[in-house]
Amino acid sequence: MSDMYDLKELVEQTPTNRLVYLFRAILHRALCDALGILDQSDKVKKNFIKNSQDYIGSKDFYQICYLAKTNPNEIINLYDKLKKENLETRKSIAKRLQTNR
Repeated sequence: MSDMYDLKELVEQTPTNRLVYLFRAILHRALCDALGILDQSDKVKKNFIKNSQDYIGSKDFYQICYLAKTNPNEIINLYDKLKKENLETRKSIAKRLQTNR
């Protein structure tokens, strides 16, 4: 995921847009974590996934969506759809989402 964020693009943005970019990156990471797209051991993974799943729809989640200028219901609907897919499909879709921000 190292190519996920284009540093040059980020530097050229206004400070407000940089913050929106940051908050969208937080949402992307939370979505990936909740869907089990992690590079962690199985023991750590279970707790981490559970905490991330609890975050989706929480008060903090809604605040970050607001700061990211993103509709929280769209993120929740996407999460609900993706959690029904297998892990490889989830990874593929997550990769496409990171380039379409």
